[in-house]
Amino acid sequence: WRFKGPVRGLNPALLRTDLPGSLDFVVDARGTGFGAAQVIDVDVRDLKGRLRGTAARGSGSLRYARDTLAFKRVDMSAGGFRLALDGELSPRRRDIDFRIATTDLGVLSAGARGSLRATGSLRGTPAAMLVEADIDGRDISIQGIDIERLEADIDIDPTGGPAKPARAEVVARGIAAFGQSFQRLTFGLDGPVADHALRLDLDGEDIAFEGSGRGTLQGDRWTQRWGKAELSLPADIDLSLVEPLRLVLAPGAVQAGRFCMQSRGNRRWRKPSTLCA
Repeated sequence: WRFKGPVRGLNPALLRTDLPGSLDFVVDARGTGFGAAQVIDVDVRDLKGRLRGTAARGSGSLRYARDTLAFKRVDMSAGGFRLALDGELSPRRRDIDFRIATTDLGVLSAGARGSLRATGSLRGTPAAMLVEADIDGRDISIQGIDIERLEADIDIDPTGGPAKPARAEVVARGIAAFGQSFQRLTFGLDGPVADHALRLDLDGEDIAFEGSGRGTLQGDRWTQRWGKAELSLPADIDLSLVEPLRLVLAPGAVQAGRFCMQSRGNRRWRKPSTLCA
C-alpha cells in the first residue's frame, strides 16, 4: 500500500484541544508485508503553518521494520517545541542522537509549562548503554512538580569496560513537590564504571538529606552501597545511617538490602533509637 500527497490545514486540536493550529506538509507513506514481517516507511517534508500561535517547519523520515524504529534526519519545530532525531531503536540495541529545545512544555503534556533544552546520545544494548546528555531546564511545572532550574551533565559509558571513567552531575533548584519545598537537590557520580563515588544532597524547608557511597555498573545492573546517610525531619528528628544500605537498580526492578538508622537524643527521644528496615 502507499499514500502520497499533500496534507492541508491539519488542526491538532482535533486530538488535543490545547494544541490549536493549522499545519501543511507533504507525506509519502508506504508499507509492505503483514505482522512481524511488516515494513512501514513515512517521509514528511515541507512542514509549515502554525501551532499555538508559532510558526511550524520541518522534515524527516521514519521507518518501522520488524522490531526496529529508525529516524533519519528528523528535524521539526512547532508550537515552541523543536525535536531532532537520527538513529535507530530496537529491543536489542539503541543508537540514536537527539536534540530537544522547547520554550513551552505544554506542547508535550497538557497543563505543563517551562522551557527545556536537551542534547545527547544513546549507544549500545540494554545490557550496556552509553548515555551522554546535557540538559538545561527553567521554570518547569509538570504533573504537580515545580522546578525553577534544572541542570544535568551526564557521560556514562559501560560499553568501554570497567575502568572507563563515568561522570554525572544533576542539580535542581527551587523545587516544590508532594506538599514540600526544597531549595536544592544535587546528585553526583564520579569515577570508573566499576567503582565510582556517589553523593546525594537535598536541602529543604522541613526535610534535609546528605548521603555518600560507592557504585558499580555491570551490564544493566547498578549496584550502590551507601555508607553515609543523614536525614533531618520536622520536630527536631535527626537520623544517621549506622549500617550501610545496599541498593540494586535494574530495568523494572529495585532491590534494597537491610539497613539501620539511629536517632540522636532530643526532647522527644531522650535516648538514641535505632530503626531498621
